[in-house]
Amino acid sequence: MQELIGTLEREAEVRSAAILEEARESAARVIEEGERAIERRIAAEIEAREERWRGEAGARVARARREAEERALAAREELLRKVFARAAERLGDLPDSPRYARAAPALLERALSFLPAGGIEVVCDPATARAVLEVAARAGARIDARPDAAPGLVARSAAGAVSVDATLAALLDRLRPTLAMEVAGRVEEGA
Repeated sequence: MQELIGTLEREAEVRSAAILEEARESAARVIEEGERAIERRIAAEIEAREERWRGEAGARVARARREAEERALAAREELLRKVFARAAERLGDLPDSPRYARAAPALLERALSFLPAGGIEVVCDPATARAVLEVAARAGARIDARPDAAPGLVARSAAGAVSVDATLAALLDRLRPTLAMEVAGRVEEGA
């Protein structure tokens, strides 16, 4: 009987050792699978955070670019405002220049081309009046030279129904879009 008990104890020990070994292997697999799952979750979290960070960084870069473009546009607009303000300040000096005296007759001829013939009145500053006198006489237009008139001229039909504003300020306003592109182009070339 002693032998039987010894055999049973040995078999129980072998069986228990096998069960223990199997349990250890199973636990090791569970631990290993758990570690891999944790690593996958960590990698996925890192990837998700990197993606978020890349998105946020891209948004910050786009915002910074937009703000820089807005500042550049604002600076360009301020520059153009100053350029045109300075040009407007200098308009009063132009009628006294020889170059303007040569260009003024063509200015009146262009204005007259929009008006019906006869009874035309031209209101202008005295320097412009001197420069366009011959053209006005040929067209039968009456010149009203006023010291307080804006540089350039305004030509009106006899009834006053049609008026052509060819003052230098009006011409500058009409040319502003074209001149603005020219000024901006020159500034960018010089930058």
